Amino acid sequence: MQEIDFDKIRKQVDIVKVISSYIPLIKKGKNYLGVCPFHNDSNPSLTVSYEKQIYKCFSCGASGNVFTFVKEYEGISFIEAVKKVCQLSNLPIPEFNERKEKQIDDHDSRLYKLMDDLKNYYMYQLDLSKTAKDYCEKRFLSKDVIDNFGIGYAPSDPKLSVQYLISKGHSLDDILLVGVAHQDSLHQLVDNYANRIVFPILNSDGHVVGFSARRIIDNDEAKYINTKETKIFNKGSILYNYHQAFKYVFKEKVLFIVEGFMDTIALYKCGVKACIATMGTALTNEHVNLIRRFKGEIRLMFDADKAGRIATLKALKVINDRTINVRVVKKLENKDIDELLNSYGKDYVLEQINKTESPLEFILTNTFDEYNFNNYEDRRDYALNSLTMLKNLDLQPLDVEYYLGLIAKKAMLNQQVIKELYYKQLNKKKVVSKTNKQTLIISEFRDRFEVAERILIKLLLNDVNACRILDNAQYYYIDNSDYQQIVMYIMNEYSKYNDNRIDGLLDENKRLFDICMEIDSQEYEPIEINEIIKILSEEKLKFMQKQELKNSLLKEIDPRKQAMMIKEQLKGGKK
Repeated sequence: MQEIDFDKIRKQVDIVKVISSYIPLIKKGKNYLGVCPFHNDSNPSLTVSYEKQIYKCFSCGASGNVFTFVKEYEGISFIEAVKKVCQLSNLPIPEFNERKEKQIDDHDSRLYKLMDDLKNYYMYQLDLSKTAKDYCEKRFLSKDVIDNFGIGYAPSDPKLSVQYLISKGHSLDDILLVGVAHQDSLHQLVDNYANRIVFPILNSDGHVVGFSARRIIDNDEAKYINTKETKIFNKGSILYNYHQAFKYVFKEKVLFIVEGFMDTIALYKCGVKACIATMGTALTNEHVNLIRRFKGEIRLMFDADKAGRIATLKALKVINDRTINVRVVKKLENKDIDELLNSYGKDYVLEQINKTESPLEFILTNTFDEYNFNNYEDRRDYALNSLTMLKNLDLQPLDVEYYLGLIAKKAMLNQQVIKELYYKQLNKKKVVSKTNKQTLIISEFRDRFEVAERILIKLLLNDVNACRILDNAQYYYIDNSDYQQIVMYIMNEYSKYNDNRIDGLLDENKRLFDICMEIDSQEYEPIEINEIIKILSEEKLKFMQKQELKNSLLKEIDPRKQAMMIKEQLKGGKK
């Protein structure tokens, strides 16, 4: 079977037509505008370029090509997105079963099969064990819950599960590799989770990759034993119940993020099925990438103790960077959801999880726990720090009034004084920010040389004629290695297809694609490409002359001769 040419597919597709099948687009100039589906957008902020065949949201930063749009919008794999794009564009759907880059290798397949066999064995053993069934009954784990979450029991004899896996054809090496067994003092392989209730952990594709095992009798052993990180299991990139939750998330319109699988199960018992858990680790960028596909409201519901508040603050920082629509559930008691459910019942839990606050409200009331609010100086410092945080945010007037009231109440200070201080700081910020826009842009970069390099890239991105001019010019004097790669990519596209599209760069190097998006979004003084080429050549020549002088000075030990060399260099520079 032939290798699939994704570039060829992309070149045959019109991104405007594909995105229009999902959201309405309005033509404005040479681009198209639409309401961005990747954040809570009220005004059209998504720009779709027919010429470049890419999209970019200037509010939340979402960007990509036709494949990434469909992948993110529908929450499907890359392969499924390619198939969908072909279907929408009336193109033949390619065969993917020999696509090497997307195949699960044979070894991983064996490991997934091993873990699935073990999960089924544990579920079978739960059905046989009265002790395990009594424990489940005590914890209100019904048959529906057990079946839905694949809960099982590892028998008390630690050799049985290993013998079962061997009987299914799995090797001792693989059993060790997935972290479900270890060698005992007699060098025999034994189950890590013997005499425990076992909760399987699935990855986003629905493969079992690990287990969490809870003791069922009170003793000195650890309450939980979790699979250590393995070839197929990484806690920082896996969320408990993710595969199941996304069957329901678009129907329920809200996705809950909790700390542990018992919280997830407790919400399931309340009828809330769109819930995932971080399994005792901090929310990571990889986790956020998994939940970005959901366009509704994310509700964080970590523990109410100090550790839970810190975890929430860290999670908000990660999520806020991705501009995801997030709320924090207010927890009135220092109990987990399972305890609340068992103490007060389903209706009470459902009522509590609908009491939410904005991330800013949570931050303002929880960030400054170390302050002693019985002390005036601490209350004053809290107010000043909070106002500093507030003035850097783009808030509506009503929001400002609400948060100023919140700060005044917590600090036990006069709200009018707080308000006057806020607007005084805000006006000061506005005066400072009145500087020339072009000067600000230039000051971000190391020198005139880098600015010229960035302008060159912007010209190439926006005018295919610039590629034709540069094609006949010497452009190898670009110094920045990232910019070199970008220019070479664009010029290669021009030489092959006579266009300046960069939609394929996203698949090759997302970081470089993001740099292109950043450069394209910035404004520069109008300038012709020939002038930029001239600037680059002059700056490169100066750089080379400086390097040559530096090397010569290092070789020359006579200070007088060194001085003469520098003098000659300066004279040459003035000509």
